[in-house]
Amino acid sequence: MGQGSELYELFGHNAIWVHDPSTRTDIVYNWGVFDFNAPGFLPRFLRGDMRYTMDAQTIQNTLAYYQYFNRRIWGQELDLTTAQKRGLVGFIRWNILPENRQYRYNYYLDNCSTRVRDAIDRVLGGKLRTYLKGIPTDQTYRSHSLRMMQSMPLINTGVEVALGRSNDRPLTADQASFLPGQLMMYLKDFKVDGRPLVSREFLVSEAARGPEPTTAPAMWKGLVPIGLVIAAALLVLWFGFHARVATATLVAIVAGVMGIVGLLIFLLVTATDHVAAHANENMWMLNPVWLVVAVALTRSLWKRTIGPVARWSVLLGAALGFCAVLMHAVGLSRQPNWDVIGLLLPAQLVMAAMVFRARPLTVPSSGPPEA
Repeated sequence: MGQGSELYELFGHNAIWVHDPSTRTDIVYNWGVFDFNAPGFLPRFLRGDMRYTMDAQTIQNTLAYYQYFNRRIWGQELDLTTAQKRGLVGFIRWNILPENRQYRYNYYLDNCSTRVRDAIDRVLGGKLRTYLKGIPTDQTYRSHSLRMMQSMPLINTGVEVALGRSNDRPLTADQASFLPGQLMMYLKDFKVDGRPLVSREFLVSEAARGPEPTTAPAMWKGLVPIGLVIAAALLVLWFGFHARVATATLVAIVAGVMGIVGLLIFLLVTATDHVAAHANENMWMLNPVWLVVAVALTRSLWKRTIGPVARWSVLLGAALGFCAVLMHAVGLSRQPNWDVIGLLLPAQLVMAAMVFRARPLTVPSSGPPEA
Protein backbone atom coordinates (compact mmCIF):
# COMPACT_ATOMS: atom_id res chain seq x y z
CA MET A 1 0.00 0.00 0.00
CA GLY A 2 1.38 3.39 -1.02
CA GLN A 3 1.48 6.62 0.93
CA GLY A 4 -1.60 8.21 2.43
CA SER A 5 -2.27 11.75 3.59
CA GLU A 6 -2.01 11.34 7.37
CA LEU A 7 1.31 11.47 9.22
CA TYR A 8 1.20 7.79 10.16
CA GLU A 9 0.42 6.86 6.53
CA LEU A 10 3.41 8.55 4.91
CA PHE A 11 5.68 5.50 5.14
CA GLY A 12 3.20 3.25 3.35
CA HIS A 13 2.03 -0.15 4.56
CA ASN A 14 2.17 -3.83 3.63
CA ALA A 15 0.54 -7.12 4.55
CA ILE A 16 0.38 -10.80 3.63
CA TRP A 17 -2.62 -11.81 1.54
CA VAL A 18 -3.51 -15.49 1.83
CA HIS A 19 -5.49 -16.57 -1.23
CA ASP A 20 -6.73 -20.19 -1.33
CA PRO A 21 -9.39 -20.92 -3.98
CA SER A 22 -9.93 -24.45 -2.65
CA THR A 23 -11.25 -23.11 0.66
CA ARG A 24 -12.43 -19.74 -0.71
CA THR A 25 -10.01 -17.98 1.61
CA ASP A 26 -9.01 -14.39 0.88
CA ILE A 27 -7.65 -12.92 4.09
CA VAL A 28 -5.15 -10.08 4.46
CA TYR A 29 -2.94 -10.17 7.58
CA ASN A 30 -1.05 -7.06 8.72
CA TRP A 31 0.99 -5.96 11.72
CA GLY A 32 0.16 -2.24 11.68
CA VAL A 33 -2.88 -1.75 13.92
CA PHE A 34 -2.85 0.71 16.81
CA ASP A 35 -5.52 2.57 18.75
CA PHE A 36 -5.15 6.20 19.84
CA ASN A 37 -7.92 5.59 22.39
CA ALA A 38 -6.35 2.54 24.00
CA PRO A 39 -5.77 2.94 27.77
CA GLY A 40 -2.36 4.46 28.40
CA PHE A 41 -1.59 5.01 24.71
CA LEU A 42 -0.27 8.58 25.12
CA PRO A 43 1.96 7.94 28.17
CA ARG A 44 3.43 4.84 26.50
CA PHE A 45 3.96 6.75 23.26
CA LEU A 46 5.81 9.50 25.11
CA ARG A 47 8.03 6.92 26.81
CA GLY A 48 8.73 5.16 23.52
CA ASP A 49 6.75 2.08 24.53
CA MET A 50 4.32 1.73 21.62
CA ARG A 51 2.16 -1.37 21.29
CA TYR A 52 0.95 -2.47 17.87
CA THR A 53 -1.32 -5.38 17.03
CA MET A 54 -1.65 -7.90 14.24
CA ASP A 55 -5.04 -7.97 12.51
CA ALA A 56 -6.88 -9.73 9.70
CA GLN A 57 -9.42 -8.45 7.17
CA THR A 58 -11.00 -9.83 4.04
CA ILE A 59 -9.45 -8.73 0.77
CA GLN A 60 -12.70 -6.95 -0.09
CA ASN A 61 -12.62 -4.84 3.09
CA THR A 62 -8.92 -4.16 2.65
CA LEU A 63 -9.34 -2.91 -0.91
CA ALA A 64 -12.36 -0.79 0.04
CA TYR A 65 -10.45 0.86 2.88
CA TYR A 66 -7.36 1.81 0.89
CA GLN A 67 -9.33 2.82 -2.17
CA TYR A 68 -11.46 5.12 -0.01
CA PHE A 69 -8.33 6.87 1.25
CA ASN A 70 -6.88 7.12 -2.26
CA ARG A 71 -3.89 4.86 -1.69
CA ARG A 72 -2.22 2.80 -4.38
CA ILE A 73 -2.02 -0.98 -3.87
CA TRP A 74 0.38 -3.48 -5.44
CA GLY A 75 0.48 -7.25 -5.18
CA GLN A 76 3.41 -9.65 -5.35
CA GLU A 77 2.65 -13.34 -5.74
CA LEU A 78 5.20 -15.46 -3.87
CA ASP A 79 6.35 -18.71 -5.46
CA LEU A 80 6.56 -20.84 -2.31
CA THR A 81 6.52 -24.60 -2.05
CA THR A 82 3.51 -26.32 -0.54
CA ALA A 83 5.43 -26.90 2.68
CA GLN A 84 6.51 -23.25 2.81
CA LYS A 85 2.95 -22.06 2.26
CA ARG A 86 1.69 -24.27 5.06
CA GLY A 87 4.49 -23.08 7.30
CA LEU A 88 3.73 -19.42 6.59
CA VAL A 89 -0.01 -19.81 7.14
CA GLY A 90 0.60 -21.82 10.30
CA PHE A 91 2.89 -19.13 11.69
CA ILE A 92 0.38 -16.40 10.82
CA ARG A 93 -2.44 -18.26 12.57
CA TRP A 94 -0.27 -18.70 15.65
CA ASN A 95 0.82 -15.06 15.57
CA ILE A 96 -2.73 -13.72 15.43
CA LEU A 97 -3.83 -15.56 18.58
CA PRO A 98 -4.88 -13.07 21.30
CA GLU A 99 -1.86 -13.88 23.43
CA ASN A 100 0.58 -13.42 20.53
CA ARG A 101 -0.83 -10.65 18.35
CA GLN A 102 0.51 -7.62 20.24
CA TYR A 103 4.13 -6.51 19.97
CA ARG A 104 6.33 -3.59 20.97
CA TYR A 105 6.63 -1.37 17.93
CA ASN A 106 9.82 0.36 16.81
CA TYR A 107 9.84 2.84 13.90
CA TYR A 108 12.84 1.30 12.20
CA LEU A 109 13.59 -2.06 13.79
CA ASP A 110 10.24 -3.74 14.36
CA ASN A 111 7.26 -2.48 12.39
CA CYS A 112 4.57 -3.63 9.97
CA SER A 113 7.10 -4.12 7.16
CA THR A 114 9.85 -5.89 9.11
CA ARG A 115 7.19 -8.29 10.43
CA VAL A 116 6.19 -9.19 6.87
CA ARG A 117 9.87 -9.61 5.94
CA ASP A 118 10.55 -11.81 8.96
CA ALA A 119 7.48 -14.01 8.42
CA ILE A 120 8.61 -14.76 4.86
CA ASP A 121 12.22 -15.22 5.95
CA ARG A 122 11.09 -17.69 8.61
CA VAL A 123 9.72 -20.19 6.08
CA LEU A 124 12.73 -19.67 3.79
CA GLY A 125 15.14 -20.78 6.48
CA GLY A 126 16.75 -17.34 6.88
CA LYS A 127 17.75 -17.04 3.21
CA LEU A 128 15.85 -13.79 2.59
CA ARG A 129 17.50 -11.76 5.33
CA THR A 130 20.91 -13.21 4.51
CA TYR A 131 20.42 -11.99 0.94
CA LEU A 132 19.20 -8.56 2.02
CA LYS A 133 22.03 -8.05 4.50
CA GLY A 134 24.50 -8.51 1.65
CA ILE A 135 23.12 -5.54 -0.31
CA PRO A 136 24.61 -2.17 0.77
CA THR A 137 22.78 1.08 0.09
CA ASP A 138 23.75 4.75 0.27
CA GLN A 139 20.61 5.67 2.23
CA THR A 140 20.14 6.07 5.99
CA TYR A 141 17.20 5.98 8.37
CA ARG A 142 17.34 9.79 8.37
CA SER A 143 17.38 10.20 4.60
CA HIS A 144 14.53 7.72 4.11
CA SER A 145 12.48 9.44 6.83
CA LEU A 146 13.01 12.91 5.38
CA ARG A 147 12.26 11.60 1.90
CA MET A 148 8.95 10.03 2.88
CA MET A 149 7.75 12.86 5.17
CA GLN A 150 8.64 15.90 3.07
CA SER A 151 5.00 16.70 2.33
CA MET A 152 4.82 17.94 5.94
CA PRO A 153 7.70 20.46 6.22
CA LEU A 154 7.16 21.35 9.89
CA ILE A 155 7.02 17.69 10.95
CA ASN A 156 10.03 16.95 8.76
CA THR A 157 11.99 19.71 10.49
CA GLY A 158 11.07 18.25 13.87
CA VAL A 159 12.28 14.82 12.74
CA GLU A 160 15.53 16.30 11.45
CA VAL A 161 16.12 18.01 14.80
CA ALA A 162 15.10 15.05 16.96
CA LEU A 163 16.95 12.17 15.26
CA GLY A 164 20.32 11.25 16.71
CA ARG A 165 23.49 10.25 14.91
CA SER A 166 22.73 6.50 15.04
CA ASN A 167 20.33 7.14 12.16
CA ASP A 168 23.09 8.29 9.81
CA ARG A 169 24.86 5.03 9.05
CA PRO A 170 24.34 3.63 5.52
CA LEU A 171 21.76 0.87 5.58
CA THR A 172 21.73 -2.60 4.14
CA ALA A 173 18.69 -3.65 2.13
CA ASP A 174 17.62 -5.66 5.18
CA GLN A 175 17.51 -2.51 7.32
CA ALA A 176 15.93 -0.45 4.54
CA SER A 177 13.09 -2.98 4.45
CA PHE A 178 11.48 -1.13 7.35
CA LEU A 179 9.82 0.69 4.44
CA PRO A 180 7.21 -1.40 2.58
CA GLY A 181 8.21 0.08 -0.78
CA GLN A 182 11.85 -0.87 -0.23
CA LEU A 183 10.97 -4.44 0.74
CA MET A 184 8.79 -4.75 -2.37
CA MET A 185 11.63 -3.48 -4.56
CA TYR A 186 14.25 -5.87 -3.16
CA LEU A 187 11.97 -8.91 -3.28
CA LYS A 188 11.73 -8.56 -7.08
CA ASP A 189 15.31 -9.76 -7.61
CA PHE A 190 15.50 -12.36 -4.85
CA LYS A 191 15.80 -15.99 -5.88
CA VAL A 192 15.33 -19.13 -3.81
CA ASP A 193 17.30 -22.12 -5.05
CA GLY A 194 17.60 -20.50 -8.47
CA ARG A 195 13.96 -19.50 -8.92
CA PRO A 196 12.50 -16.01 -8.34
CA LEU A 197 10.55 -15.69 -5.10
CA VAL A 198 8.14 -13.24 -6.76
CA SER A 199 6.42 -15.01 -9.64
CA ARG A 200 4.51 -11.91 -10.69
CA GLU A 201 3.89 -8.34 -9.56
CA PHE A 202 0.74 -6.44 -10.40
CA LEU A 203 -1.10 -3.24 -9.62
CA VAL A 204 -4.18 -4.07 -7.56
CA SER A 205 -5.62 -0.57 -7.33
CA GLU A 206 -4.55 2.80 -8.73
CA ALA A 207 -4.74 6.11 -6.84
CA ALA A 208 -5.12 9.74 -7.84
CA ARG A 209 -1.89 10.90 -6.20
CA GLY A 210 1.70 11.20 -7.27
CA PRO A 211 4.38 8.57 -6.63
CA GLU A 212 6.33 8.61 -3.39
CA PRO A 213 9.35 10.96 -3.42
CA THR A 214 12.62 9.41 -4.53
CA THR A 215 15.05 11.85 -2.88
CA ALA A 216 15.27 13.57 0.47
CA PRO A 217 14.75 17.35 0.50
CA ALA A 218 17.71 19.69 0.98
CA MET A 219 16.64 20.92 4.42
CA TRP A 220 19.34 23.59 4.57
CA LYS A 221 17.68 25.53 1.75
CA GLY A 222 14.79 26.32 4.06
CA LEU A 223 16.43 26.32 7.49
CA VAL A 224 19.58 28.37 6.88
CA PRO A 225 17.72 31.39 5.39
CA ILE A 226 15.33 31.37 8.35
CA GLY A 227 18.27 31.36 10.75
CA LEU A 228 19.96 34.24 8.93
CA VAL A 229 16.73 36.30 8.88
CA ILE A 230 16.29 35.87 12.65
CA ALA A 231 19.92 36.80 13.30
CA ALA A 232 19.64 39.82 11.00
CA ALA A 233 16.48 40.96 12.78
CA LEU A 234 18.25 40.84 16.14
CA LEU A 235 21.23 42.74 14.72
CA VAL A 236 19.11 45.48 13.19
CA LEU A 237 16.80 45.89 16.20
CA TRP A 238 19.57 46.04 18.76
CA PHE A 239 22.67 47.42 17.11
CA GLY A 240 20.85 49.47 14.48
CA PHE A 241 17.79 50.93 16.20
CA HIS A 242 18.49 50.14 19.89
CA ALA A 243 14.86 48.99 20.03
CA ARG A 244 14.83 47.59 23.54
CA VAL A 245 11.23 46.34 23.70
CA ALA A 246 11.24 44.76 20.25
CA THR A 247 14.63 43.15 20.87
CA ALA A 248 13.52 41.77 24.24
CA THR A 249 10.38 40.31 22.68
CA LEU A 250 12.27 38.60 19.87
CA VAL A 251 14.90 37.27 22.30
CA ALA A 252 12.17 35.84 24.53
CA ILE A 253 10.58 34.04 21.57
CA VAL A 254 13.77 32.73 19.97
CA ALA A 255 15.57 31.69 23.16
CA GLY A 256 12.35 30.33 24.63
CA VAL A 257 11.69 28.09 21.63
CA MET A 258 15.29 26.85 21.62
CA GLY A 259 15.08 26.13 25.33
CA ILE A 260 11.75 24.30 25.16
CA VAL A 261 12.86 22.18 22.19
CA GLY A 262 16.17 21.56 23.93
CA LEU A 263 14.39 20.39 27.07
CA LEU A 264 12.24 18.03 25.00
CA ILE A 265 15.32 16.57 23.30
CA PHE A 266 17.02 16.20 26.67
CA LEU A 267 14.02 14.26 27.99
CA LEU A 268 13.89 12.12 24.82
CA VAL A 269 17.54 11.18 25.30
CA THR A 270 17.52 10.63 29.05
CA ALA A 271 14.01 9.55 30.03
CA THR A 272 12.50 7.61 27.10
CA ASP A 273 13.10 4.54 24.99
CA HIS A 274 12.96 6.53 21.74
CA VAL A 275 16.39 5.18 20.81
CA ALA A 276 16.30 6.95 17.43
CA ALA A 277 16.62 10.24 19.34
CA HIS A 278 19.59 9.20 21.46
CA ALA A 279 23.14 10.52 20.90
CA ASN A 280 21.78 13.67 19.30
CA GLU A 281 24.46 16.25 18.52
CA ASN A 282 21.82 18.96 18.19
CA MET A 283 21.82 19.07 22.00
CA TRP A 284 24.92 21.28 21.73
CA MET A 285 22.65 23.99 20.30
CA LEU A 286 19.30 23.02 21.76
CA ASN A 287 19.42 22.61 25.52
CA PRO A 288 17.78 24.00 28.69
CA VAL A 289 20.43 26.75 28.96
CA TRP A 290 18.33 28.74 26.51
CA LEU A 291 15.38 28.73 28.91
CA VAL A 292 17.60 30.61 31.34
CA VAL A 293 18.56 32.98 28.53
CA ALA A 294 14.91 33.54 27.61
CA VAL A 295 14.18 34.75 31.13
CA ALA A 296 17.44 36.41 32.16
CA LEU A 297 18.31 38.26 28.95
CA THR A 298 14.74 39.40 28.34
CA ARG A 299 14.55 40.72 31.90
CA SER A 300 17.92 42.45 31.52
CA LEU A 301 16.77 44.19 28.36
CA TRP A 302 13.63 45.38 30.08
CA LYS A 303 15.65 46.62 33.08
CA ARG A 304 18.20 48.33 30.80
CA THR A 305 21.18 46.56 32.33
CA ILE A 306 22.80 43.24 31.39
CA GLY A 307 23.04 41.17 34.55
CA PRO A 308 25.64 38.44 35.18
CA VAL A 309 23.12 35.59 34.81
CA ALA A 310 22.05 36.89 31.41
CA ARG A 311 25.63 37.48 30.31
CA TRP A 312 27.04 34.10 31.29
CA SER A 313 24.03 32.03 30.27
CA VAL A 314 24.11 33.55 26.78
CA LEU A 315 27.86 33.08 26.45
CA LEU A 316 27.58 29.49 27.68
CA GLY A 317 24.76 28.71 25.26
CA ALA A 318 26.59 30.23 22.30
CA ALA A 319 29.84 28.45 23.25
CA LEU A 320 28.01 25.11 23.40
CA GLY A 321 26.45 25.84 20.03
CA PHE A 322 29.84 26.63 18.54
CA CYS A 323 31.04 23.23 19.78
CA ALA A 324 28.78 21.69 17.13
CA VAL A 325 30.92 23.41 14.49
CA LEU A 326 34.16 22.36 16.19
CA MET A 327 33.03 18.73 16.24
CA HIS A 328 32.71 18.84 12.47
CA ALA A 329 36.03 20.67 12.13
CA VAL A 330 38.01 18.05 14.07
CA GLY A 331 36.16 15.07 12.58
CA LEU A 332 34.27 14.03 15.73
CA SER A 333 30.81 14.64 14.31
CA ARG A 334 28.85 11.73 12.84
CA GLN A 335 25.62 13.66 12.31
CA PRO A 336 24.90 15.71 9.14
CA ASN A 337 23.35 18.62 11.02
CA TRP A 338 24.75 21.65 9.20
CA ASP A 339 21.18 22.63 8.36
CA VAL A 340 20.24 22.81 12.06
CA ILE A 341 23.51 24.64 12.84
CA GLY A 342 22.64 27.18 10.15
CA LEU A 343 19.19 27.65 11.64
CA LEU A 344 20.26 28.17 15.27
CA LEU A 345 23.87 29.31 15.57
CA PRO A 346 23.59 32.75 13.86
CA ALA A 347 21.00 33.99 16.35
CA GLN A 348 22.97 32.51 19.27
CA LEU A 349 26.13 34.33 18.19
CA VAL A 350 24.24 37.61 17.80
CA MET A 351 22.86 37.28 21.34
CA ALA A 352 26.41 36.60 22.56
CA ALA A 353 27.58 39.76 20.81
CA MET A 354 24.74 41.68 22.48
CA VAL A 355 25.87 40.81 26.00
CA PHE A 356 29.62 40.79 25.26
CA ARG A 357 29.61 44.32 23.87
CA ALA A 358 26.70 45.64 25.87
CA ARG A 359 26.67 49.32 26.71
CA PRO A 360 24.89 50.69 29.80
CA LEU A 361 21.18 50.73 28.99
CA THR A 362 20.31 54.05 30.63
CA VAL A 363 17.45 56.37 29.82
CA PRO A 364 18.70 59.53 28.12
CA SER A 365 18.62 62.72 30.25
CA SER A 366 16.21 64.35 27.84
CA GLY A 367 13.61 63.04 25.49
CA PRO A 368 11.41 59.96 25.77
CA PRO A 369 12.87 56.62 26.86
CA GLU A 370 13.98 54.17 24.23
CA ALA A 371 11.25 52.00 22.75
